[in-house]
Amino acid sequence: MLRIIFIILYPLLMLLVSIGLGLGYFPRIKGRKNIPPKGVPVLVCANHTGYSDPVFVTLAFPFWRRLCYMAKASLFKGKVKKKLLETVDAFPVEQRTGDVSALRHAIEKVQEGTPVLVFPEGARRLRGIDNLDALPGIGMIAAKADCLILP
Repeated sequence: MLRIIFIILYPLLMLLVSIGLGLGYFPRIKGRKNIPPKGVPVLVCANHTGYSDPVFVTLAFPFWRRLCYMAKASLFKGKVKKKLLETVDAFPVEQRTGDVSALRHAIEKVQEGTPVLVFPEGARRLRGIDNLDALPGIGMIAAKADCLILP
């Protein structure tokens, strides 16, 4: 039931978030034309510098284009948080363990044509710290899913 409500209200939610951010801070979005059309398999890879990164990446996509999110497993603790994250198509990954089920799930979603957002470094990068190295699972997802990578 919650999922059906979310699917119906998703465009409205994105509009409200856009307006709310527009009142305070809204990032410039460059390269929106590089987003492949709906149905094209794509893995979205972004640097992770803050808690709001998934929101900003989502807003870069047209509102009718739903994303799926790979999120660290510890975020799924608690019934309410878990249900909310699952409702927005997030799935858990045990970081730095070679979580095969999460990798398989990401491959399936990408092959279905749903963009999957991942943070290749596997963690938020704190200010003043250079980019972290990307973890190898991202390359495996892209190779197995035979998809585009959108940085």
